[in-house]
Amino acid sequence: MKNYTVSLEEHDPFYAANESASDFIYSQDCPAGGYQEIYFNPDCVLLQEAERDIYWFDLGYTNVSLDELTGGRKHRYANHNLQRKFSFCFSGNRYSMLDFTNVYSRVSRLIEFTPQDSSEVVYTIGTQYTNVMQIDQNGTLIEAKNWTLDKIWNAQRKVKIGLMMGHMTLIFPVRIAYRH
Repeated sequence: MKNYTVSLEEHDPFYAANESASDFIYSQDCPAGGYQEIYFNPDCVLLQEAERDIYWFDLGYTNVSLDELTGGRKHRYANHNLQRKFSFCFSGNRYSMLDFTNVYSRVSRLIEFTPQDSSEVVYTIGTQYTNVMQIDQNGTLIEAKNWTLDKIWNAQRKVKIGLMMGHMTLIFPVRIAYRH
């Protein structure tokens, strides 16, 4: 499957792509700040089944700062005195933000999900993932006949986990499960 783009009006194709754990690139022009924001394949995607809404975020701290070379703004994943976590919602192009204290022991400020007034928002959907295994209620792993964990590992393929929690599904790469 080739990459394709969706707009904010194309909710169902984007939800379907995320149900299959497809990677995506999010980009938007931010007219107020005068910069372009780009995220590649966020760490976690949360699918809310009842509203069929998509939330996504990175687990690392980030900060928006001035890029001295270009004069624009960009997100940085470095050690700053001010640590922030951003999350985004597909519907209405909304974002939320948490500011942490300097010792990262608690949240010092919370911004609820707020619409952004971007002039252009684009999601580019990557290759669709293949469901290769299920875990039944007894905790037994049921692998697809043509793909096993050994074959996936030896083929050096990316693996994602979809964890169903009531009416929500959390999708994240296997590396996140080990790192965090």
